[in-house]
Amino acid sequence: MFLLLGIKLNTFDLKQLSAITPSKLSAEVRELTEAGAELTALEYVLGGSSFAQHLLPRSLIFLLHRMYGANIETLNGQLRRLTSMCAQFVKLYGDGPVSVLRAPARINILGEHVDYVSYLPTASLPFGSREHDMLMLYRGSAIDRVRGASALKEYPPFSFTLTEGPPLGTSGNAESDWLSYLYEHPAYAPDWSNYVKGAAFFARIKCGAQVRRGFDFVVDSGIPAGGGASSSSALVVLASAAVRDVNKLSYAPMGLARDAAKAEWYVGTRGGAMDHITICLAKRDHAILISYLDQQARHVALPGQQFRWITFFSQAADKGRDVMIEYNERAAVSRIVLPAVIEGWKTKKPELYTEWLSAIRSLEIGATGALDEIEILLQELPRTLTLAEIGRDYPEAFAACARSFPILVAERAEHQLQVRSRALHHIGEVRRVKTAAQVLENLSRPHNSRDVEQEVDAAMRLLGTLLDQSHASLRDLYEVSTPDVERLIEIIRTSPGVYGAHLMGGGFGGNVLALITHENVESLIERVQAEYYEPQNRQGISEGSVMISTPGDGLAPMNVEFVWREAIEDFNSSGQEATKYRAGVNALLDITSPDELREEVWPVIVAAGKGTRSLASGLAIPKPLAAVLGTPAILHILRNVRTAFGQTRRPIVIVSPETEA
Repeated sequence: MFLLLGIKLNTFDLKQLSAITPSKLSAEVRELTEAGAELTALEYVLGGSSFAQHLLPRSLIFLLHRMYGANIETLNGQLRRLTSMCAQFVKLYGDGPVSVLRAPARINILGEHVDYVSYLPTASLPFGSREHDMLMLYRGSAIDRVRGASALKEYPPFSFTLTEGPPLGTSGNAESDWLSYLYEHPAYAPDWSNYVKGAAFFARIKCGAQVRRGFDFVVDSGIPAGGGASSSSALVVLASAAVRDVNKLSYAPMGLARDAAKAEWYVGTRGGAMDHITICLAKRDHAILISYLDQQARHVALPGQQFRWITFFSQAADKGRDVMIEYNERAAVSRIVLPAVIEGWKTKKPELYTEWLSAIRSLEIGATGALDEIEILLQELPRTLTLAEIGRDYPEAFAACARSFPILVAERAEHQLQVRSRALHHIGEVRRVKTAAQVLENLSRPHNSRDVEQEVDAAMRLLGTLLDQSHASLRDLYEVSTPDVERLIEIIRTSPGVYGAHLMGGGFGGNVLALITHENVESLIERVQAEYYEPQNRQGISEGSVMISTPGDGLAPMNVEFVWREAIEDFNSSGQEATKYRAGVNALLDITSPDELREEVWPVIVAAGKGTRSLASGLAIPKPLAAVLGTPAILHILRNVRTAFGQTRRPIVIVSPETEA
């Protein structure tokens, strides 16, 4: 069956969610799971005689269950969340069609502060949280205006136009044009609107006149701001996806992640792409091994049943000017200064440079001992350098710093920049990520161990040790911890069932990530509340400072079309067993209306069966050629395609060798 539904949600549809009471929701979830295995989309959505009346609510329940799991309290919270967002959206922008996007919190197991390193092949091992995310409800505008609002009152509404940003790119190099614009327009005063402006303005530089329309939106975030779980990056990714969607621009997840990472530079930072790649590519029950050398990523299975990842929010990391300079000092050293010093060895210490190139090649091919060789060579780096010394000895590097980090250069010309310790942190994280990935990948391979549970426990204990080592490096070598974070770390590490913990994210506050056995989760939360939050007159759970996470999926639209499409696919693949759903499928197709086509249609019709069942039923010719009301079946299909979509490209019909003969 050739199908393009193009279904749009509507605010009227979302308002129906308010009628779903907790008891009704509980009954629906029981129905979804009562057989011991989850019902398919076809069985749940189109089951029963009154499906049409409950089609949309049941479709959304199915979607939310798929996204968040079967916990009734969680699902009820998500329903109320969508209802509240819809009410706010309608109040600000009016009723009508809308889209919903979800971006998960980024939880980084290992590989902190290495995504902006350019002199060394580095990697990170994060995952996307299934339980904690940011939602955006949006609608395209007829003009180039962007209007935004948050469900959180401390973030006031704003608006801007696309033409307030940079002119259309002219060089053909979007990153170069973007950096030129940012150099001429230094970071504005901190404001949450800047993350959306960065997304929209970078899209305009990259895609040019194709970005004509703005959008109206409301966001609701379950990711603490300034907590190191990438709330800011989630907003940039959502806005980047939305501006492309309303302008009918397609994108691949990795491409969007890279664009969003550059877009975030608008706020004044010059970070890497780890957060954005995680948000875009996350996968249920997996971590993502991100290689920054080639900007590639692959999924690594994570044991999930016996363990939980908990983040405890300490204090908000200050995103003001002073801390921004601290972030950028580390980025400048990692991205510009370290490569310049090592490249300088080529003329100043040629033997050392030759050894460096050999060690890097060895690391890239996975040779044993390469990490040890590199660590020894990094000990040859100067302990510190001032920007004045960099300007004298490495003028091109100084010019690059002045261009990308003008405030840092202006205010810290004589400040001693730590060089060697930053590099030792980088190589240590590379080593820890490599070890963790090997341990996890070994678990997922077939093995003959009699005690799989014991093997998994040993692997996770090793992972916890790596977390502890990472925190020591972040504290002592990268210097991004605080006394407050250290108090929290000590409470967590001395609690039963905790395998390890480290500071997560940019640092200077934010979240601490702990790996713990599932049976000790409640006792740990109670202890942290009593010994850390309560003395500050805080309630960790109620204020949203405690997040229990398992690995979930990445950026995705919350679209009932996926459910309906899945139901129809279930029907098409179920044979005679699906006959009882035929009336429901027909009714579903009758009530859908295609959205405007986004691009030229190219029909592909698959009729590649061998004809075994047809022959068994007595049909002597291939089914595509079987007459239906005097006309071959394949011609009926082609006429229906033409009727539905008008002019299309010439159809491709795929048949089996038996049919072709």
